[in-house]
This record gives sequence, C-alpha cells and structure tokens, in this order.
Amino acid sequence: MIGERSVSLLPGSYKLWMKHLSFCLSLLDHSLPVYLLSSSSSHNHYKLTQSAFERALVRLHKMPKLWLMYAAFVSLYDPLRDPTTVRRVYDRALVALPASQHERVWEEIICWVTGILPSTALRILRRHALCFDTTFREDLATLCITRYKRYGEGASLLLQLLNNENASGSSTTFLSPNGTTRHELWLRFADVCTSHPNEAKQQKQQKNIQVISHRLGEMEGTLWTRLAEYHVRAGDFELARSVYEEALDAITRVRDFSLVFDAYVRFEEGDLDILLGDNSLQDENAESSADVELAISRAEHLTSRRPLLLNRVLLRQNPNNVGEWIKRSQLYLDLGEVDMAASALEEALKSVNSGKAVNGSPSTIVLTLIDVHENKQKDLEAARNVLERICYNNEYTFTDTDDLAQCHSAWVELELRQENWDMALNLARRAVSSNTGGQKRGFKAVRGLSRSLRLWNLLFDLEESLGTVQTTKDAYDRSLELKVATPSHVLNYANFLKDKKYFEESFAAYERGLGLFPFPHAGATLLWKNYLTNFLERYEGSKTPRVRELFDRCLADCPPEESPEFYLQYGEYEETHGLTKRALGVYERMCNAVPAAENYTAFRLYIAKAIKYLGVTSARPIYERAISALEDKPAASICLEYAKMETGLRETDRARTVLVFGAQLADPRRDPDYWNAWHEFEVSHGNEETFREMLRVKRSVQAAFSTVNYNAAEMGSGAPKVDTLTEESALEMIAEREGIETEKQPVVGGFVQAKRTADMADLGEVERRAARLRQATGAQNVSAGDDEIDIDDVDEEGEEPQQAPRTSNVGGVSTKAVPAAVFGGITTCGDN
Repeated sequence: MIGERSVSLLPGSYKLWMKHLSFCLSLLDHSLPVYLLSSSSSHNHYKLTQSAFERALVRLHKMPKLWLMYAAFVSLYDPLRDPTTVRRVYDRALVALPASQHERVWEEIICWVTGILPSTALRILRRHALCFDTTFREDLATLCITRYKRYGEGASLLLQLLNNENASGSSTTFLSPNGTTRHELWLRFADVCTSHPNEAKQQKQQKNIQVISHRLGEMEGTLWTRLAEYHVRAGDFELARSVYEEALDAITRVRDFSLVFDAYVRFEEGDLDILLGDNSLQDENAESSADVELAISRAEHLTSRRPLLLNRVLLRQNPNNVGEWIKRSQLYLDLGEVDMAASALEEALKSVNSGKAVNGSPSTIVLTLIDVHENKQKDLEAARNVLERICYNNEYTFTDTDDLAQCHSAWVELELRQENWDMALNLARRAVSSNTGGQKRGFKAVRGLSRSLRLWNLLFDLEESLGTVQTTKDAYDRSLELKVATPSHVLNYANFLKDKKYFEESFAAYERGLGLFPFPHAGATLLWKNYLTNFLERYEGSKTPRVRELFDRCLADCPPEESPEFYLQYGEYEETHGLTKRALGVYERMCNAVPAAENYTAFRLYIAKAIKYLGVTSARPIYERAISALEDKPAASICLEYAKMETGLRETDRARTVLVFGAQLADPRRDPDYWNAWHEFEVSHGNEETFREMLRVKRSVQAAFSTVNYNAAEMGSGAPKVDTLTEESALEMIAEREGIETEKQPVVGGFVQAKRTADMADLGEVERRAARLRQATGAQNVSAGDDEIDIDDVDEEGEEPQQAPRTSNVGGVSTKAVPAAVFGGITTCGDN
C-alpha cells in the first residue's frame, strides 16, 4: 500500500516506480510452473503487476527499461501464453520510444522470436531486416534456409544482397557484417537453387548467373555447373545441355573450362547409363536403340570437340594470340574440315591487332591461309584474292613493314610455283616501287616497302634470273640511289657485271659501294678486298699508277687493325710488278701503321724482305729501328736475331754489343731464353773475360728488375726450365777450349792461384795450342797483348801463411825471389 500511495502522489518518479514494480515482481511465486500460474493465487498478483506497469507507462513511456521489463514480465507470466500479447507490448514500445533506442528493443525481440511459431517469427524478422537493420538480411536468409526451410525466400534474400538492393528497390552497397564475400554469397545462392530447384524457380537463376558470371571470372565455372545441375534436378535435360554449351562458349579460363567440360561429360555419361539401364529392363525396340545411339554420338562428339573448345577458351583470353589461331586452323585440317580452317584464319585476320600480336607474326596467318587455298582447296583464285586484299586493298593493317613484305614475297613465290615468270617479276618490281597504286600512303608499313631488304633481295634474284642485263643494272642502281643496298648487294652487283664482261662498270659499282660504306664500316674491308683483287686480276701488271692510287686511297682511311692485309697485298704487287724500292717502302709504312700487337711481325717481314733484295748488311738499320720501336719483350727477341745475324757474319764484337744492349730489356727470371742464348754465345765465341762480363751484366740487370718487379720470380715460375751449363762448367769449358787444364796447386798467401799445369808451363805452347783450337773451330786468332786470356782468378782471394822469400843482391840492388806458387805449373820450366 505504501508503494501505491507513493506513486499516486508522485506519478512521474522513475525511482519510485522502479522500486514499486520490483516489489510487485518479487511477490510472484517463481517456484511454480508456468502452467499453474493461472490457477494459483499468483494470478491476482499478475493482474496487479500488469496494472502497475500500465499505470507507470502512462507517465514513463519514454523509458526503455520499463518497456523491456514489461515485455519480459508478460512473456514469462502471461497465463494464456499468447505471443500476440507480447508482440503488441513490443510494438507499443517501438511506437513510444525514439528510433535511437529501438536497437535495445529489437535485441530482445530477436531473442524472443526464436521460441515462437515460424510464421510469426518470420514476419517479425522481416520487419527487422527490411525496416530497421538491412544488414540483418544475410542472417534472415540463413535462418530461412537452415531453420525455417524457406528456400525460396532465402534465395530471394540472397539475390537482393547480390544485386545490392534494399527494400525500396534502390541500389546500395551491401557490406556483410559477418565478413562474407560476394563470391561466397553467390556460391550459397547457387547451392540453394541447385539443391531446391522447385522452391527457387521464381528466382530466374539462369538469367542472374549469365549476367554476373563475367564479373566474377574466377567463379564462372562453378556458377555455370551449379546452374546446369539446377536444370538437371528439375528434369530439364535439354536445357541443361544448353547451359553447358553456353558455358563452354562463355568461360575464359582453362581451369573453369576443365570444370565445366568434366561436368558435361559426366552428365552425358550419366544419361547414357540411364538409357542403357532402361534398355536392359525393357525389350529393345527401334526407338530406344536410336536414343542410345544418339547419346553415344553426343558423348563422342563432345570428346572430339575438346581441343577446339579449349582453343576457343585461349582465344577468348587473348584474341591476339597468333599461334593459337594457327593451331585452330590445324585442328580443323586434322578433322578434315578445310573450309572451317579457312574460315578460322579469316576470322583471325579480323580479330588480331598487329600491334598487339603475340606468339607469332600476323603475316603467318596470311601465309597459312594462302597455303590452305593453294594446297588444300586447290583454289588459286581465292589465294590471289586474299593477297590482293592484303597487299593492295589494305584490308589488314600491318605494324611491321617486314610482315607486309612477307605477304608480297608469298605472292611472288606463288606465281613462281605456277611458272608465271613475267607476273612474278612484275609483282616484285611493283612491290619495291615508290608508286604503290591504290594504296593509302598514310600506312607506315606500306611506305617502308621500298626499303625492305627482303623484297630487294627477291627482286635482284628474279632480275638476274628472268630479267635483262639492263633491268638488272637498273634495279641495283635504284637500290644504290635509295641507299638501301648492303655490302653484299654491292658485291653481287659487281660480280654480275664482271660475269657479263662489264669490267669498268663493275669497278664503278665498287666505287659507289665504297661511297656508301667507307671506313670504319665493317663492309668497307670486304669491298676493298674484292675491289683490289678483281682489279689486279683484270689488269695484272698494267695500270700500275692506278693500282697504286687505289692502294693509297685504301690505306689512307683504313683502320690500323684492318691494314696489314692490304699492306701485304700492296707489297706483293710491288715485288711482282713494281719496284723493289717501293715494295720496301710499303713494308716500312706497314711497320709504322699496324697496331702495336703486330709490329714485331711487321718488322720481321720487313727485315726478311730487305735481306732478300738488298743483302744482309742492309738489315742493320732496320734492326736498330725495330729495337727502338718495339716493346721490351719483342725488342729482346729482335736483339737475339740481330746478334745471330752478326754472328753469322763473324762480327762477334757487334753481336756482343747487341746482346749487351738487349740485356737491359730481358729480365733473367722472366726471359731465360735470352740469357741462355747469350750464355751459349759466350761459350762458343767468347773468352773468360767476356763471360765474366756477361755474368756481371746479368747480375746488374737482375738487381734492376728486382727493385721494380719484386714478384717476377713468382710470375716466371711456370716457365719451362732449360738445362744449361753452370757458370763453373762454362769456365772450365772455355779453359779446355783454350787448351788449359786446371789442377789444384799450393796456395801462396797474398797471391791468386794459377790454373796452368806443369805440362803447359811454356806460354808459347799455350798460344800455339789456342791458335790450333781456333783454327779447328773456325774462331779468329787472338793476338798477344790486351786480348790474352787472363789466367788469374780475380775472384779468389786466399790468405795463407807465406814462406820467407829468398833475397839476393844484384848490382847493389836487393831483390827477392818470386815464390814458385806464382808460376803455378810452369815452375819446373822456369829454371830453363
């Protein structure tokens, strides 16, 4: 009673009403089952509480908490358990509350409808999805399909989502609150329609999939197969075949093609199995046999079409794929359908863009089409008609000039195969002519025909074979005027004139070619070689001034790396038909003009020619020039050759001087051959003093190179070792050659030990034996005096105790006896 009095005095107090209503709810007996509430005393409390809620909502109708408490109270304690009563409470709440608070109410409604009748629940959920929260349509579609088995309505809702339409029909962008993609929605829609075709008949699935498949390319194969399955489940087999055929003509991916084709094959096999099963249960008749044969032919026809269908898919991916168009025509030819092959190539000419063509050139399509008309259909007029349209009517625009040139060449070759020589020659002339007649001059490919090497080569061959000399000359002259000729064309032109005995015109052709291709062009070398060779072959020893002028012109501009061959040819000509002096002058110029890498060879040739024509001594200044001009290693080699020449002339002093000069160019550790040669020279022609001088020079040069190239020993370690005499062996050999035998003698302190034996004590005998040895070996006599071999070993110094010398007094002058060890082996003869 206190609560009633309070709310009657303060009817607008939210707190008082909440306390009062909470107290009323607590008086209800929650322990009783719901079905006993109507027969218990709690029914009175229900009526009082309901009345309290109604009175509270009169003033507090904007309080969502009160509405939710009221709805929960009615749903729990209503004796009649009438969903309509609860629904009306929620409706009143939605009417009374502002729209910003409807979400709280709808959350309770969604929880409540799960336990009521499906029809009522669906009506309430439709209101929520279509009027309040449009994103709930996805959940509603899921509920329709999974819980309420309303497949048609679920498919309709999914289609609305896929079409981005709201309840009013206007287009909006649908974003799934659950993160579902459009691909998944399409798959779900296709599954529903396929699994329940009767319920989803009204959704026009085929039309929808046809419209959307090009947008969802990665799913089009799956969607088409689901659509076909939909018709199969509905019993429309012919319509299913139509769907499969349409899918095979629409898909653009090989993966989707495999998916659809395999499904199509399974469908045909299943149809055939059904027919065979029916025939096994029933007696065979003509109609059933025809159906079986028709099913078998359908399956065979489908499998035989697979390569063509797959090829069509690839062409839909890229219609500019030339290789696939050629393959398509070949597939038709393999099937024996020649007309279809020609039609495919005609379609290719209409579809392929020459600027975007891949996997082949567009001209290949034309050439293949010509081959089909000529060899398969035996229709030459059709082939000529195609070439006329391509070459002169410009029905196809080529980007590359060479593609159009190939078409012109194909036409010429076609006429040659038919032995229409004049027509072939006229076509070749017309192709390279600047007046194309009837062609649109704006096309780049057409404008470039007059500079096409393919067409010019064809024209030259035909002119030389079928034309006259004058027409051939005109063709070559025209190419030279247009500057489209190559060095090979110039050579062919010159050889053609030479074969026709037009020698001067042939040389004029060379001159024009050299004007087009001067040095340093790579073709200039070839042109000059043939020009000079043919000129010398024609005039041989005559017209020498003209030949010299040609060689001088050639060598004036010739690069150094290309010049040796021309110098050799020039020098050979002067040797044969000119003057020796001029020939040597040419070789001298060659030594100055050739690259550094070939200088050594050039100087050797110059030296050989000088020796041949002027004698050996004339090569001395050339050797000296070569030594001063060459690098160290080749200069050292020249020094060896120079020394060898002087040795042959018995000018040993000059040879030794050359070797001494060249020694500074040869590192003993990197160029052992040089020092081995000098070593052998001194052993053969030197004496002890010169040999020791050679060793001294070798040590000084080795020391000089060691300060510069500290790793020379490592760099020369790989050089093969040559067995040579050691220094001691060489000295012994020289002594033996001079007739001196070495023998150990007592060493006298302060003196160098002598190397003469007692048998050679007489110096005169030594000289006589040396003279005989020189005469026997062809060596020169060594005069007594400064050139006498020094028998004292200046490198040996021994310090031993000395004996007391004997003294004597002669004429008042005190003298000492010379120790016997000083005379070595000749002491026995000293007493005489």
